[in-house]
Amino acid sequence: MTIFKGFNDMSESWLSPYDTGAKDWTASQFKSLMFETWDKLKPYYSKVHGYVRMKLRNLPQFEGKIKKYGSIPIHLVGNMWGQVRQIFQHVVCM
Repeated sequence: MTIFKGFNDMSESWLSPYDTGAKDWTASQFKSLMFETWDKLKPYYSKVHGYVRMKLRNLPQFEGKIKKYGSIPIHLVGNMWGQVRQIFQHVVCM
């Protein structure tokens, strides 16, 4: 459906609101800035993710269900869409 609106893929459609028509700011510049920002934040995200994973692994209800490395199975800490996150605040503040 996106192709009918003149975009090659969905990412172009999502970026279009950031293409203001200004010569010094384009959607591709915005996309590049977001990738640069993510590259800077990723090491911190990884540390926080590892800390939360470690704290969850130490809880009896998650014993053997969360691996030492890798992702946190989100369905274990909320619903399958990851919309229930109250446990994270409890775990991180322990």
